[in-house]
Amino acid sequence: FVARLYSCLDWSRRPRVLTTTSEFHSFARQTRRLEETGRLEVARVPVEPYATFRARFAAALRARHDLVFVSQVFFDSSFVVEGLDELLAGVPAETMVAVDGYHAFMAIPVALGVLGERIFYTAGGYKYAQAGEGACFLSIPADCTLRPAYTGWYSDFGRLSGAQGDAVGYGPAAMRFWGSTFDPSGLYVPVTPEPPATPAVSRVVIVTLAPPTPTPEPPTATAEPTLAPTVEPAPTAFCGPPNAMRLVLDVDGAQADRRSEPQGVSFRSTVRNDSAFPVSLTGLVITAQDSRSGADQFGSDRRQGAVEIAPGQSVSIDGVVKLDKFPSPFGRSELCVSFVAETCGRRSDQRPVTRRCTSISGF
Repeated sequence: FVARLYSCLDWSRRPRVLTTTSEFHSFARQTRRLEETGRLEVARVPVEPYATFRARFAAALRARHDLVFVSQVFFDSSFVVEGLDELLAGVPAETMVAVDGYHAFMAIPVALGVLGERIFYTAGGYKYAQAGEGACFLSIPADCTLRPAYTGWYSDFGRLSGAQGDAVGYGPAAMRFWGSTFDPSGLYVPVTPEPPATPAVSRVVIVTLAPPTPTPEPPTATAEPTLAPTVEPAPTAFCGPPNAMRLVLDVDGAQADRRSEPQGVSFRSTVRNDSAFPVSLTGLVITAQDSRSGADQFGSDRRQGAVEIAPGQSVSIDGVVKLDKFPSPFGRSELCVSFVAETCGRRSDQRPVTRRCTSISGF
C-alpha cells in the first residue's frame, strides 16, 4: 500500500512529505530510499517529547505538503496520537493524508467517523486481530479517484474481458488499489464449531469508509437492540486514575532452549507496580520474532486471565515460548513481552499497551 500511495504523487516535480521519526519500517525504509534519489523532500517531526508532539506536528502541518503520513499508535513507544480528526482537520484537500493504524487496530477503540471519508487508513490483522500473515487492509477517502501508477491486474478485474481503451482503467472505489494474485490463507479464520460445521469466515482486505447508498428497509427487518450506557466503575480505595498507573517492565534475558521439544526460547521478566494502588495485567503476550520488522513471528505464548500486582510490589513472568518455526541464521531475533494494564477495569488512554523487547541469544 505504501508504494501504491507514493505512485499517486506527481513526480514531475519534487513531492514534499510530512511524517515522524517513529514510523514503522515498511514506510520509513521506502521513504528513505526515495529520499536517497533526491526526488523526494521529507520533513520528520520527532515524536519525543510526547507532551508537545501534537503541537509540534500541528505547526508542521501549516507548510505545504503532497503527502502527510502519521501513525495512530507508534510501534516503538505505544504512544497514542489522540484527536486525529482535530489534528488533521486543516490539511488542504489536495494533500494526501495517510494514517498507519496497524498498532491501533484491535488494540484500542478505533472510530474514524467523518475523518474516515477524508484520509487513507491502513492496518493489518497479524498481531492484535490474531489473523494470518499478509492480512492487511486499506480504507480510502470517499471521493477518491486517484490512479496509482504502481498497479496490478486486479485493479480493474471486472472489465478484463472487455475491450481495453487507450487509458488504463480502474475499478470502483478501493478496487483501484488492488494488486494481483496473492496467497489468501492469512485472510481466513479457522472455525471449528459443534456440528453442523460452518465454513471459514473471510476477512475484508480492502475497504472504503464512504457512506453506503441507502436502501429500503426489508419488511422483516427488526429494530437494533438498545445498548445500555457504559457506566465506569466508581472510584474505591482499591482503584486509581488510569493515567496515573506507573509500571516498570524489565525483560532480563532470552535464551534459545535447544533441550525442549519442540525447541523454544526461555525468558525471564519482572513487572514492578510503582502506582499507589493495585493494578491488573491483562492480554499478556510473549512473542519471539524477527527484530527487523516484528511481522515475522517464530512463536508466541498468550497468557490467560489477569495478573494482580499490589502497590510497590513486583511479579515475575517467565517460561518458555515454543517455536513454530526457526529464525533465519542471517537475521536478528528478539523476544517481546507486552500487556495491557487496568485499574478496576479501566485502561490508560495515553499508553494503553506496555511492551519491552530483548535480543535472543543462542540461535
